[in-house]
Amino acid sequence: MPRIGWLKSEDLPRWDRFVEAHPFGWICQTSEWQKVLENSFRHIRGNYCVIEEGEAGEIVGGLPVYEVRSWLLGNRLVSIPFATLCDPLLSSPGDGAAMLQHLIGLGNRSSARCIEIRTLKSTALHNEPRLSESHSHLHHFITLNRSKEQIFMRFGRTAVRQMITKAEKEGFEVFEGKDLSDLAAFYRLLFKTRSRLCLPPIPFRFFRCLWEILSRSDRVVLLLTRHKDTTIGAVMALNWKDTFALEYVGYDERYRKFGVVQFLYWEAIKLAMEQGRRVFSFGRTYRANKGLMESKRHWGTTEEEINTFFYSQTKHKNVEDRETFLYYRIVKHLLRILPDSGRRLVGQFCYRHMG
Repeated sequence: MPRIGWLKSEDLPRWDRFVEAHPFGWICQTSEWQKVLENSFRHIRGNYCVIEEGEAGEIVGGLPVYEVRSWLLGNRLVSIPFATLCDPLLSSPGDGAAMLQHLIGLGNRSSARCIEIRTLKSTALHNEPRLSESHSHLHHFITLNRSKEQIFMRFGRTAVRQMITKAEKEGFEVFEGKDLSDLAAFYRLLFKTRSRLCLPPIPFRFFRCLWEILSRSDRVVLLLTRHKDTTIGAVMALNWKDTFALEYVGYDERYRKFGVVQFLYWEAIKLAMEQGRRVFSFGRTYRANKGLMESKRHWGTTEEEINTFFYSQTKHKNVEDRETFLYYRIVKHLLRILPDSGRRLVGQFCYRHMG
């Protein structure tokens, strides 16, 4: 008879083996991701709700869920904070319904105003009457089952291929980041890029934890581009099983017209192919961001819907996207007018509440 409960910390190695073997398993579901988040953000704490069978307690299903505590936005349960790709590792709708009941219990104990579960492939929570559903994001990816030449020719001629050629003629060089000085160079570029987009800067400690915890197993990749002796662009990617997933990009705006972004992405795609990955992910895209949607489509991407399920005691009929909240509009205004020192403070404040 299957049993549902909460995993003990000493059983995390068993959980990680289960995630690695599961077809929907991804790095953000492992205990390493928990270490990254808990070492980066004091207001986030992880739990694992699991289904076990047999006397040995074999894990046959599960869901990482994180308590995100905030006096500003309210306490909530999230699966999984700061993860572009994630899924409940469940086999059937029956498993989803039983596990949801346990999550509701945890939510009540932690005074959570809502439970948020992000899904990509799994259908275990579909048609669950207690949940509201949002389809505000898409996942963009390409499959790496062709030659480099064939993949290259699928890119948009003007928006991508010509820009890559221009970057190569400019003499851009790519190199893999190996130490904290490279990570610092990446972060400086990311900070400037998010500032231009009026997005709160993610605290550096998050990337340092990512680097220190995941680079030891080659699960995080840092690629940088330089022109002459100046670093002008950088991307950070997660790299596990058959997927290479771009997560963060920063670049010097002066070199955008010379194709620095396209060049970096193409170098990352070639690296993924050399490593034998089968899927190259461009991450998730907010549907209302038409410019970013079009930019990713120039790479010949396939689109798939990301479903986000919500449970709330108040049973909202419609889930409002966070980008429309007054809080986020105020933050964007501040980031537009403040100097870099002020933006850092805004970022530190925001990321004490986000997840």
